Amino acid sequence: MNKLQDFIESNNVKCRLVQKPSTRETLKAHEALKLLGYTVVPEQMIKALVCVPVLEGKYRTDKALLAMVSGAHRLSIDNLQKTTGYEKIVVADQNTAEKLSGYPRGGTPPIGHDTKMTIVIDEDLAKHSMLYGGGGTTEFVLEITPLEISRVIKEVENTGVIIGQIHE
Repeated sequence: MNKLQDFIESNNVKCRLVQKPSTRETLKAHEALKLLGYTVVPEQMIKALVCVPVLEGKYRTDKALLAMVSGAHRLSIDNLQKTTGYEKIVVADQNTAEKLSGYPRGGTPPIGHDTKMTIVIDEDLAKHSMLYGGGGTTEFVLEITPLEISRVIKEVENTGVIIGQIHE
């Protein structure tokens, strides 16, 4: 059982962890889901990127953000800065991202992080009825609705959610 599964069970999160099929090639999550019979497009896939504001020349990990964009888009730092009001934001390096989120690269879920982070969701993700994101490890994918992500972030994690256009 992984840490995300424990979080889901202890907080009654309405979602599902889907184990990716074991293959010799590394499959993108949406390709793995298609092998399992899901009808999924890259626009439904969540790319969760830990970002850190720079204030007065210092990286402020205590004000970290988790920016979520679809698998069909790239994160726009300019748009993220406009949406959050920070003048300078950087995408965290792998070690910092793993330390703040508590999850490995490729497995970062939209919920259940080790550090309280403001969540910034691209408005295009919010349009889908079902989303798929990191499942806590690279072997799992999380199936969850945008409404459940927002509910968990606000009610369980007790942090903020911002929805805006943060893709290029």
